[in-house]
Amino acid sequence: VIEVKEPETIVWARVGGSYDDARISVDATVPPGTDVASAGLIFHYQDEDNFYLFSVSNDGYYALELLQSNEWTVLIDWTPSDAVGDSSNRMRVETSGDRIALYVNDELLEETSDSTFGEGEVA
Repeated sequence: VIEVKEPETIVWARVGGSYDDARISVDATVPPGTDVASAGLIFHYQDEDNFYLFSVSNDGYYALELLQSNEWTVLIDWTPSDAVGDSSNRMRVETSGDRIALYVNDELLEETSDSTFGEGEVA
């Protein structure tokens, strides 16, 4: 359980081991009645300045961003989806080569390609 109490903050805990092609999922909950907030799944984590971040917000949006050398790049901008719940969501990322597929609550949201990081840890 990770509880964040300071606005505009990203907090994570890494899962041991490095992976390349993988299927990663996490159950994320934002307390009902919370102001707009998001939960995320970090993958291909290299270090604190280099990783991918898949996020869903409690107002029904999702996004995919890349942090490289501490500079953010938007790969998929915040996009609305009826699949994203306002409190609880099962998030899943599937990677295969440079392909990245994003799922929420077992529904495919979008696929994209990026070859910046081909492996890394999960957080």
